[in-house]
Amino acid sequence: MNSTINLKPCKEQMVSSFLLTFLFLFSCFLLLGLVLSIFSDLKEEVPFFLRNIYLFGSFLLSTGFAFLNFFGYFFMSYDFREDSIRVRGGIIWKSDKNIPYHKLTDATLNQGPIQRMFGFADIHLQTAGSSGVEAMLCGINGADNIQEKIRQKIKEFSLKTSDDGEENVFVEMLKVLRSIDSKLKN
Repeated sequence: MNSTINLKPCKEQMVSSFLLTFLFLFSCFLLLGLVLSIFSDLKEEVPFFLRNIYLFGSFLLSTGFAFLNFFGYFFMSYDFREDSIRVRGGIIWKSDKNIPYHKLTDATLNQGPIQRMFGFADIHLQTAGSSGVEAMLCGINGADNIQEKIRQKIKEFSLKTSDDGEENVFVEMLKVLRSIDSKLKN
């Protein structure tokens, strides 16, 4: 990773995401319609065309959300630079994060059963200041190698910051605490 490397999610991730999103949402809309029809206090039968409108509407909404999810992958990109990772994405709400390696604490691999079937995974980037995942690299082919390279960069930059002559705050605090302890013992 000596120069900027640009990655995009793999096509299998896009297709599987589209199908799973569509099936999940369509099932939810159908289940909601079933529950509403069972628990509604309609005295008479719902006309046939109304049921078909609901079914058609469920199909359109599910397809629309699934396409938004699908096209979202076309706008994602990950740039691995000398000193940072840039994560860009979004259709409606654009996101552009630049995460320096020295701020990263870990890069974890996340792979579900469908991802395992197609041979790709997600990499979650974590920093010390965030309460969860700072950024997610979705649908990466060869994620094991990328994760290992990121971890090497994290290690390299953590060694650089401690060797550059900058005082590490925790080391300094430890020195102060030890001096206070020795003075209290005397």
